[in-house]
Amino acid sequence: MKTVPILSALVLSAPLLAAGHDGAGSAPAGGTVSGKVVFSGDKLPEPAKLDMASKPDHAERCMQSPIKTSEELLIDPASKGIANVYVEVRVKAAEPWKPEGSFGPSDQEFCRFLPHVMVVPVGKAIAFKNTDPFLHNVHFYCKKNTAENFGIPENGTKEITFKSDEKVIVKCDVHTWMSAVIIATDNPYHALTAADGSFQVENVPPGKYEVRFWHEKLGEWRAKDIEIKDGANTLDAKSADFKP
Repeated sequence: MKTVPILSALVLSAPLLAAGHDGAGSAPAGGTVSGKVVFSGDKLPEPAKLDMASKPDHAERCMQSPIKTSEELLIDPASKGIANVYVEVRVKAAEPWKPEGSFGPSDQEFCRFLPHVMVVPVGKAIAFKNTDPFLHNVHFYCKKNTAENFGIPENGTKEITFKSDEKVIVKCDVHTWMSAVIIATDNPYHALTAADGSFQVENVPPGKYEVRFWHEKLGEWRAKDIEIKDGANTLDAKSADFKP
C-alpha cells in the first residue's frame, strides 16, 4: 500500500501540581502529551461508498444508516485532522489500565459497528450487542487473542474478554461491508484522536519515551526519545510518514 504523508504535532505540557490538604503543592501529577494528526496532501481522499443495499432482505433497515461511506479513513475537511489514530506513550506503568465500571458496548445498528474504533482494557469483559432486527455476527481477526466468530440475534448480547494487548480487526460475515477495530491494551497512557485529529494523554511520568501512532489504513509512526520533564515541556514533530 502506498505510504500516505501526514503532518503531526506534539506538545508536551507542564506537569500539574496537585494541592495537598494543607494547600501546599505535592508531587507532580505528570506531563500531558497533546497534539494533532493531520493529512498533508492537497486533495483529500473521497470516502469509499458502501453497497448497503446489497442484501435485499435487510436493505430497508441498512439504508436507514446516517453514514453510508467507509469510516476506515476519516479526515475533517476544515482542519485536515485524521480521526481514530491510536496514540500511546510507551511507559512501563506501575499499574495496568483498569478503568472502573462497565465498558462499551460495541453495538451493531443500521448494519454498522458502533463505534468504528474502540479502545478497551485487557482483562475486562466487553459487551457486543445487536440492535438490528436480524442476525449479525462478530468475526475477530487476531493473533494473540482467541479468533472468535459468533452470531448475535436481534437484541442479543455477548461478552468477550481480551487477554492480550492487540489491535483486532472485526468483521460481520452476514454484511460484508461492516468492519471495526478493537484495540485491547493495559497501557494507561493512550488516546484516540478526535474528529479534528486532536489528542491528549495525561499524567505521563517525567522521562524519555517512545510515542507510537497507529491507524488502520495509514499504518504506524514511532516518535522516539520524547522527553517529558518537570516544568514546561514543548516539542513539535513537524512531519513524518506512517508506514503501512
